[in-house]
Amino acid sequence: MNNIGSKIKFFRSRANHSQFQLETEIKASPGSISRIESGQVNPTKETILQIANTLKLNSQEINYLIGITAQPATALEIEEAKKEAYDELIKPGKLAYLLDDRWRFIESSDAFIEYFNFTPQEVDYIMGKTTVQVILRQDSPMLTRLDKNTYGDDYEDLYRAYLRVYFSNISYMNDDIVFQSTLKDIRENDLTKRIWDSLTYEKDMAYESQDKRLLHFNINGKRSTLSYSDQALLKNSRFVIVDYREYK
Repeated sequence: MNNIGSKIKFFRSRANHSQFQLETEIKASPGSISRIESGQVNPTKETILQIANTLKLNSQEINYLIGITAQPATALEIEEAKKEAYDELIKPGKLAYLLDDRWRFIESSDAFIEYFNFTPQEVDYIMGKTTVQVILRQDSPMLTRLDKNTYGDDYEDLYRAYLRVYFSNISYMNDDIVFQSTLKDIRENDLTKRIWDSLTYEKDMAYESQDKRLLHFNINGKRSTLSYSDQALLKNSRFVIVDYREYK
């Protein structure tokens, strides 16, 4: 399910608004929100923006309702993003990869692959999965390269920090097929299910400051800490390049 009505229902419920309350605040006729949420009628853009303003949605959430991120990126959009990112990803020593707005791995630099000593099969495994899936799935090649001396055998500290960031940035895509696939993986792990279920919109909308953007690795016995930052593409702005640097 990925329609405007179900999205509005999610945002309304998250804001603890009843249908009647929302109708009253946007001066809509009785029963109109029910008809919108059930898919019986399609709201006008003006009505959607009124709802968004009343529910205090941010620009990303509005985009998910009626903008370019309403649906996952198409194959054509992905190819265009790869072309735009190409010159950046081929720079010597560039530890970077390309993500879409669902946080799926789209492409990576050769230097990134070499740094982590990934095989072609491991690269194939990573591409198309979300960042959460890549650090969570037990058969993930990235999981074996995270430093257990830092995170512990169950990676609880990492999961607590990263799931909070993912929740803050992506949880509004509640009915999205990519988000639901990631959520399925989260819920299949007892630890991450417990962490995820403890997160709330009121308390856990986290801003990830640059000094906290650190990941610790152990690659063939060599331990390292990398800091990361991201930059949206100029032409294909729903994609970002995530850039890693050694932290000293």
